[in-house]
Amino acid sequence: MADRSDDWSFDMSKINPGCLFAGGLGIGALAAGGVAVFAALAAAALLIGPFFFWLSWNVMDLGEAVGIGELGFWAIVLATVFLVVDWFGKTVIAAIVMLFDPGWYQAEATLQWPDPSFKHFVAVAILAALASFPHAKHSSSSG
Repeated sequence: MADRSDDWSFDMSKINPGCLFAGGLGIGALAAGGVAVFAALAAAALLIGPFFFWLSWNVMDLGEAVGIGELGFWAIVLATVFLVVDWFGKTVIAAIVMLFDPGWYQAEATLQWPDPSFKHFVAVAILAALASFPHAKHSSSSG
């Protein structure tokens, strides 16, 4: 019986250094591409939600129609996060508002139903779509 330990050895002198470099570069490019896609999706999630809230509230004048008025940048971001997060997140946001501006809970607002128009319908539909995102992941499948 012959000794076959030499059959399983790997000879590095037969590998082309260019192929080795390209293989390593390919793995690095794959990892960098994955990180870039994740960063792009995270940025889109943080920017698209407030954009749609701003579109429905300020541009389509839903705030004026219900009697509240236009909202500033941070109010739009906070309201969008409030719509998108779950119950615990809503509780944290309410606690933050209570800590920084407790007088806000004592303020009064006279609200009204908006005029029945297509513009206000689309604005409410956009806000409902924003509010439905966290609930979409809890769908159950039967079968």
